[in-house]
Amino acid sequence: MEYEDDIISTKNFISTENYNPYEINGPTLMIGLGGLGSSIVRNVYDGLPDNYKANAIAHVMDTDVLELSNEHYAKLYNQGCVTQTSPPLTVGTCVEHLGNKTSVKQWFPPIRSLEYKQMIKGAAQVRAISRLAMLYTINSGRIDELNRNIDKLLLLKHDGLKDAIRVVIVNSLAGGTGSGSFMQIALYVREYLKQQHSFTNATFRSFLVMPEIFIKNGDYNTKGSTGEDMKRTVRANGYACFKELDALIRQRGGAFEQGIQSKLSPLFPMELEYIPNQKDAKAIEHGPSPFDIVTIFDYSGKDINKNIANLGNKIHYIQQVEDAIRLHLFSPLEGRGGPSSKEDNLANSLLASDGRGLYAGCGSSVVEYPFKEVSRYIALRWIDDGISKQWRELDELISDEIRSVLNDRAQGIHAAMPKRQIKFCELLRDKAERKQPEPFYKSIYDQTHELDEQGWRTRAKHRAWLETINQSLNEAVEQAIKEKQKFAGQLKEEKLLHKETIIRTVRDAEKRIKVFSDALSARTQSLGTPLAKEMIWRPYNRKIEFERGQEIQLNTWILGKDEPMHPIAIRYFLGEALLTIDKIIKKTEGDLKETQKEIDGYDMWDHPDTSRVEKTAIEFAKVFMNKPLAGWIKGPLKDFAEQYSSKYSNFLENLKKRAKYTVYLDAYKYLQGCLNDFLQYWEKWFENLDSLSADLQQELQLLETKHDNPANRTKIYVRSSSMIKKALWEEEGTRLIAEEVPTDISREIYWSQSLVKTMHFSARL
Repeated sequence: MEYEDDIISTKNFISTENYNPYEINGPTLMIGLGGLGSSIVRNVYDGLPDNYKANAIAHVMDTDVLELSNEHYAKLYNQGCVTQTSPPLTVGTCVEHLGNKTSVKQWFPPIRSLEYKQMIKGAAQVRAISRLAMLYTINSGRIDELNRNIDKLLLLKHDGLKDAIRVVIVNSLAGGTGSGSFMQIALYVREYLKQQHSFTNATFRSFLVMPEIFIKNGDYNTKGSTGEDMKRTVRANGYACFKELDALIRQRGGAFEQGIQSKLSPLFPMELEYIPNQKDAKAIEHGPSPFDIVTIFDYSGKDINKNIANLGNKIHYIQQVEDAIRLHLFSPLEGRGGPSSKEDNLANSLLASDGRGLYAGCGSSVVEYPFKEVSRYIALRWIDDGISKQWRELDELISDEIRSVLNDRAQGIHAAMPKRQIKFCELLRDKAERKQPEPFYKSIYDQTHELDEQGWRTRAKHRAWLETINQSLNEAVEQAIKEKQKFAGQLKEEKLLHKETIIRTVRDAEKRIKVFSDALSARTQSLGTPLAKEMIWRPYNRKIEFERGQEIQLNTWILGKDEPMHPIAIRYFLGEALLTIDKIIKKTEGDLKETQKEIDGYDMWDHPDTSRVEKTAIEFAKVFMNKPLAGWIKGPLKDFAEQYSSKYSNFLENLKKRAKYTVYLDAYKYLQGCLNDFLQYWEKWFENLDSLSADLQQELQLLETKHDNPANRTKIYVRSSSMIKKALWEEEGTRLIAEEVPTDISREIYWSQSLVKTMHFSARL
């Protein structure tokens, strides 16, 4: 037996950069039999770059319908590369169904307990069931899917490839499906190529996983005699496969003809269903061996050097098979002293063994620098040492002050309790504006301001945002006033100077201003809140981060101005904006109260001669009409016209002010509610950084020691010991903590939090 144990492999060899079509031996058909074989073939095929897949076809066959229904096989199923060999019948029914047209009853064991087994549940370590399923597959036409893929394989052949085609069959010898059909499938594909395409230049490889790997893994460690029976069964399967394969190789080579092996000749010829369109077993004819090379993966059985000869876990053996297939078929090492040259060395063994020495062992090792895991270790250390601690510093200072106040109060000392958000903004401002500010806080504070060309802070961004909001609200109110101004019309002051027109003029003016007041109130009542919603939620409604140039929107200032803000800067921005909005609301409520007071006093007209108060402008006008005629032109009438015009104009302006203040209050109160909710959410997020640190410690410990003593002995990790990782962090950690947080991280944090906020506060939408 030839051992190929000096091959170094890695999946990274299979990459677009390494690809050269002339390095691929030829079009490749990989056939996976049974659960394990199908899984290995699927994994190898899925891991190939598209340019390698262009010269490869993967086909899987199994009796177990549950295995094939796994979503992992969906792509292969859609490509017509999946064959379920088992029919929806019991074993006994299938035998009876085929018994009238085939010789199945001559070779299938008449065991009553097998008759009731559902074939779609798998072969259950019984090789004869797999052969029965294959016979049904051939008779029912299900084999056509494999035939079509063989036809496609030949279409991939071109002169630039070194070999014609390659066929690889992968299976274990423990289960029934693979061990019961792998020789038959190999002969079938050879005969199909010969009959349908007159093609004989193909290389056939077999990759076999031996039963002992599963036994030593504990797969059959059940209580009672069942486990031992299963171990004997799978070992018998492996033994029988090699006896039959050896006999098949010898029969194909003519070793059992009369006169050559006279003692064995009565046992032969062997019969099998292997010829296309053949509906029954047929004596196996002379011809090439089913396989050109059979690569075996087995448990050593010897604890050489404290068990170093064995891998311990079946997963590691399965990985060996996948790596070996990649190396043999798709690695750039192929043709450069690699697997092909090793296989050439088997020629001498074949000659010495009369064609029977087709067996080889294979081993591969991976030398790997675990870049992703080392990077994750550094990233988590950065989060733990930098983010979790540094980002929480301001909150810790506030918590210390709160604890101090509580302690003072417990001792009877009155002390004011700090408000967390106000104190947070004060602390950040103090740390950033001192003569020698800490770079970390200076950088964050700069993000909350607009900067000039020299990098000096100018206007605070939260003020700029609120100024934009004020401007937008003013424009909306002015537009509403403009729309409704027609209802107010123009006061015709000259008609107030004539006795004949004064009452009618006042009555018309009062009517129009009442209509204007009602119309403007109706228009502006529903104006402020929708505008505020646009400022907060419009990007989310459009499923974007922000709209460039839309400075009225919150996300534009946090994500779209210069660069995304740091989470601490976001808290400062929201906190300062909320404090300013609180002041705006307080002032606007006072202004609205005063304005409404003046509006309510419009209908109170002081009598010019007495202390009496007239309730309407009409009554007030009548007082002047009752004056002596001589005094009309230059006296009381003129006084009335001036008083009424002034009060009317003030009333009109107050209506406009009320509309403005109403819109302001609606908008800012909505924004106040949103920002208050957002800040509470962000404060909670920062609190969770403490628990995050505790969670990180466990993963950090695992990552730190993961590559010291790997369970898989075939993987050799370099520059990744716990000592090297610690040294790397000591070298890079100080620099990383001092540097600004990458903008993409800030963006992802804000965006993920914003999406949560959108769902959490959906009632505000």
